Amino acid sequence: CSFLPNNDFRDSCKYLLSLPVLQNAAVYSARVHTLGRYVFILHYHQPLHPTYPVQVFINGGLIWQGHANASFCPHGYGCRSVLISENQIILDVTDNEIFLTVQVPDGKTLWLDYVLVVPESSYSSSYLSEQPLDKSYDFISNCGQNSFYINPATASPFCRSSAISLSAFFNNGAMPCGCHEVGADSDTCEPFGGQCQCRPNVIGRDCSQCATGYWGFPNCRLCQCGTRLCEPVTGDCICPPRTLLPECIQCEPQTFGCHPLVGCEVCNCSRPGVTALDVSCDTNSGQCR
Repeated sequence: CSFLPNNDFRDSCKYLLSLPVLQNAAVYSARVHTLGRYVFILHYHQPLHPTYPVQVFINGGLIWQGHANASFCPHGYGCRSVLISENQIILDVTDNEIFLTVQVPDGKTLWLDYVLVVPESSYSSSYLSEQPLDKSYDFISNCGQNSFYINPATASPFCRSSAISLSAFFNNGAMPCGCHEVGADSDTCEPFGGQCQCRPNVIGRDCSQCATGYWGFPNCRLCQCGTRLCEPVTGDCICPPRTLLPECIQCEPQTFGCHPLVGCEVCNCSRPGVTALDVSCDTNSGQCR
């Protein structure tokens, strides 16, 4: 339980607890520093069902029986719901020891993250929306080197956990591995980054294509084109523009400057200005004659 005595936030027992179909109740125990009137707020995740009521029983000297609504909540950062008992949310606590039982209906599942216990004097409706803790400056300062590339093997726990948190927030939860059924060795992936385990000569996060210089996915084999690339599906050699087949290492007539990627450029010699009968140029420099 997380307590807010005298406007001071203290997080004393915060953890994620799943209440599955076969275990539909959980009991919390905690201690309040000051007797008085409190508001109880459940922070939870509920991605599987429409809204349903959660039964809550509180023993804090007085016995309170109430409910909180577990609305559909697939978000990675969770949702909050206030406990209502006898048509009120502010409940008297007359014992420092509190026992709180949360019970979900049969056939329902709830991930209960923590319970906020807020003094009446501190409570406002803003507590129903969790306030983010701004760690942006720390993230920029500690994790911004190398264009924010975070190596899972060498990065600090703060940078790794921050990257996971940002990804979960942006994607509204964790992403499926989606490993290619024939390009990957298994359907599991790395928890950080999601890299699947690829077959030999297969690349991509999901192992869905041949590595550069290979063709014939998923049985990727080496291109038989010397220093040149090949078409990734058929294996046909890819020649740069305006080069001579089959080696593709020499320029076509009236072109120059053979390059393994961009090919050759057209001479564009001016016919009235050349002395030769043809309009060819030097194959290296492009100088017209």
